[in-house]
Amino acid sequence: MSQNQGQAQNQSSDEIREDIEQTREETGREIQQVKTQVSQMAQEAKSTASQVRQFIQDQPLAAAAVAVGIGIAISGMVTSDRSGRVPPERQEVNETFLTIKDALMAVGKREIQSLTQGLKQG
Repeated sequence: MSQNQGQAQNQSSDEIREDIEQTREETGREIQQVKTQVSQMAQEAKSTASQVRQFIQDQPLAAAAVAVGIGIAISGMVTSDRSGRVPPERQEVNETFLTIKDALMAVGKREIQSLTQGLKQG
């Protein structure tokens, strides 16, 4: 092996090492950016959840109305075909929407009952 060939191999090895190091640094920066974005999204979600809780506490009747409206909207989305059957590919989606609808209806019912109890007592 000549001296020139050895230098060419060393240069190429050095270049490969440099490329690997650059890729590591870039990947590290990208991972940090993703972590920052996820953290920001989590903070925004917490803030939104807090605002929703506050809205429900401040205006339970409006919250109940929203829950009932969403329940009705969801029930309209999970209709069956003309024969009354739900196509198999929509069965899981249908069950999920029905579960959500039932939960929303329960919340709405509880809020309305709480409101009527308060009216009876006051």
